Amino acid sequence: MIGLGAVALAAALSLSPADVFSEAVQTSIRTKVQQACEPVDTAAIGRDWVDFTRGLDSEADGKQAYVGFLKERYEYTIGRLNEAYGLDAQSFTELTALNFKSLDRARKAVVEDDATFLASLREIVERISQEGLKKCRR
Repeated sequence: MIGLGAVALAAALSLSPADVFSEAVQTSIRTKVQQACEPVDTAAIGRDWVDFTRGLDSEADGKQAYVGFLKERYEYTIGRLNEAYGLDAQSFTELTALNFKSLDRARKAVVEDDATFLASLREIVERISQEGLKKCRR
């Protein structure tokens, strides 16, 4: 016999990577959750979501949030970030134009930062999912 928790988990919505900092994406997630009356499976949100966010255009909400995360994480000191990530950026502003495709994702600092940023992405999606569930049509 499968427990109710397992059924709910199996029924959870799965999403493709998206800019969860964008109001339009947040609205879309809320609507999907509301219509399906199923939560988002935040466990399925993986490191590919971090890569997606890192690769967004410079003006995208998610890219701005990611660079803001790095600024805070490295105390607004680009040299510390460069050392940790193996980069040669002159400023944090320069990072908004970087696609990070050549980033060594195995570097200790990158792995740790990705895990922290991923947790924040999951928290945002969980919050949005709960907002959608409050208004679902049962």
